[in-house]
Amino acid sequence: MKTKLFRHLGLKVFAVIALFGISTSSISAVYKWTDENGKVHYSDKPFDEKSKTVKMKRQRTNEEIIQAKERASSLLRHQNKIQEIADEEARDKKRDDQKKAKQQRKLTSLCQQAKREIRILSQGRVTYNTDENGKKHYLSDAEKNQQIAALQQQIKENCQN
Repeated sequence: MKTKLFRHLGLKVFAVIALFGISTSSISAVYKWTDENGKVHYSDKPFDEKSKTVKMKRQRTNEEIIQAKERASSLLRHQNKIQEIADEEARDKKRDDQKKAKQQRKLTSLCQQAKREIRILSQGRVTYNTDENGKKHYLSDAEKNQQIAALQQQIKENCQN
């Protein structure tokens, strides 16, 4: 993700520099001189008689400038589309991760509940289930063992430990 973003930004910076280069190419002359500290300076006006004219590339035509701007604009639109796709993929991944985490929490809860029920059924106490009418049905030892085996099978299939 970071690599795509840096590549995306790099291309935008390149496009801006290219546009800047195109716009500066319309300057008629560029002069270069070095100050007393050895620092090199550039300007569109000569500083003194030691200023030298820098040979520039040929002037771009208006048509070339327009074409370059259109290419840069097209590149920026393309990069923006790529960024939108990357952002959408990131949102989808985040949503999927949240969904998986929610499912894992639910599964963990069900595993804990199954383990609690096994402990209750294994205590040897009188145990009952309540039907939809509120009537109690007391479990025999065979029914308890059958429920324990079913819960153990659920834990084995669905729980990590």
